Amino acid sequence: MPNQSHLEMVSLNQDERIGAAWNYRSRSQLEGCNGLNMASNEYLLNRSQFIKRPLEEVFAFFRQPENLSRITPPWLHFKITTPTPIPMRAGLKIDYTVRPLLVPMKWTSLIEAYDPPHMFIDSQIRGPYKKWHHTHMFREGGGGTWVEDRVVYALPFGILGRIAHELKVKHQLNDIFNYRTKVIGDIFR
Repeated sequence: MPNQSHLEMVSLNQDERIGAAWNYRSRSQLEGCNGLNMASNEYLLNRSQFIKRPLEEVFAFFRQPENLSRITPPWLHFKITTPTPIPMRAGLKIDYTVRPLLVPMKWTSLIEAYDPPHMFIDSQIRGPYKKWHHTHMFREGGGGTWVEDRVVYALPFGILGRIAHELKVKHQLNDIFNYRTKVIGDIFR
């Protein structure tokens, strides 16, 4: 099976927001969640990628926070400021800087859950988003490993944040995850 990727971005309704933080839901369960939810300003990004390598090998790459700089587009000027090496564990805080525009921004992530080699969850505790909750899942299947990303995010600034999402942010996130997909595919070739 070739390297495959799928991206899905939807706005979350009230029922989805209740379970989105911890429960993985399939694409079919998310159908009907299209359009903006003006009350929540929360969005969902799902991405899946198949890698024809064993689960343990794939997870070993992702459990090293230092590899995030390898799979982040150069135009973000991403830099980890936490001293390395960084041993992954629940409760770990990792500091970064990014520069999506001209001004550097500080970002701190908290590893909320860590279940090797199947899953870890990072959430933003400081950064550009009102909310960023990223679940990374890994499962064997089809002679390789499925890498699944589920990001629940929200922007600050109410209606201005929703406008920014439509005009820029959702496209920027799509570009970021497209870049990641390509680089990850190249790394595991």
